[in-house]
Amino acid sequence: MPADLALDLHGLSAAWSNRTGPTVANDGTELAWSVMDSASKGSDGHVPDIAAFTPGVDSEPRIVYSHPDRDSLIWEVAVRDGQYAFLEFNSRLLGGENGWRLWALPAANAKAVLLDTRDGPPDDPRPGPSFVLTRDGIVWTAVHDRQGVPTYELRTARLDGSGNRTLLTSPAKTLQYWYPSVDPSGTTIAYATVAHAGSGYAFRVWSLDLTAAPAVPTRLGDSDVATQPVANESHLAWRIADENVSNESSAMVLAGRDGSGATTVGVQRLTNLSIGNRFVGFDAIEHVRLELYDLQAQRLVTVERHAQPETLGFQPGWTRVAGDLLVFRRVDYFNADDPADSQIVWARLPAPAE
Repeated sequence: MPADLALDLHGLSAAWSNRTGPTVANDGTELAWSVMDSASKGSDGHVPDIAAFTPGVDSEPRIVYSHPDRDSLIWEVAVRDGQYAFLEFNSRLLGGENGWRLWALPAANAKAVLLDTRDGPPDDPRPGPSFVLTRDGIVWTAVHDRQGVPTYELRTARLDGSGNRTLLTSPAKTLQYWYPSVDPSGTTIAYATVAHAGSGYAFRVWSLDLTAAPAVPTRLGDSDVATQPVANESHLAWRIADENVSNESSAMVLAGRDGSGATTVGVQRLTNLSIGNRFVGFDAIEHVRLELYDLQAQRLVTVERHAQPETLGFQPGWTRVAGDLLVFRRVDYFNADDPADSQIVWARLPAPAE
């Protein structure tokens, strides 16, 4: 059984905890997430604002961006060093439910910069981008039609929109790019690929040094069932792929930065990996126990658990570790229409060697 990890947990007020979007971003210093339109009666699918909060500095969160299109849904947010990026959906403006735009926000309350937008047939269920902020800008995945061919791309740009270029490209039927993440220096990304292999698929993870020209991918480890890699200064973690990169995993793998010395840790229905200085975070679809993996102790540790007759659990997409900072969101799964028990929670984690 996992050991308990005693933390000093801090909760944000209900005014900020109850009207949140689907995910949170964490750079080890600052938290950022999308916020429902406070003027609407209920969400109505409208989540057009971004809030940010710096634990230990801010007394309350603050709005750092308000989208002029108030019927937009900001689905995902990234944060790094006071800069932000976000993914927007808006069926009215962008050609149905699959339409998206990717934006950069160079600073709080700055003008958003459009980086990319969806193309292709409106009814094509191609995935929206996943993205990460780096030392010098942003890296994201996208599927675009190139001369009529659906093509996966790994792209980069500065947050002012300049230097927008393709790092890697491949026809969708040959190779797909997924889940970019960045190391603490902000100069090396890890990412996953899906490639046709015989009658099935190979799921592999790679690194790319953004300071090299041209950037040449380096394979990490030798697994053909690896996806969603995340790395700190000394460790690499990934999920075991189960037929599709979007499916929950039955285990995660911990290894050295080059993928060597891999050790498998079983976690039921695992998604959404993140990594800090000492701990690996993840969502478990069980939802009622929040666990982390302690890289120093080499074991799972429990932050919080709930059991019947309690109805509390943890929202997927909201358990994120970066540096020595943890954030998660409690929710009441049996009283979803009454958000009184929902709460954004943050805590400082033990640093390495503590």
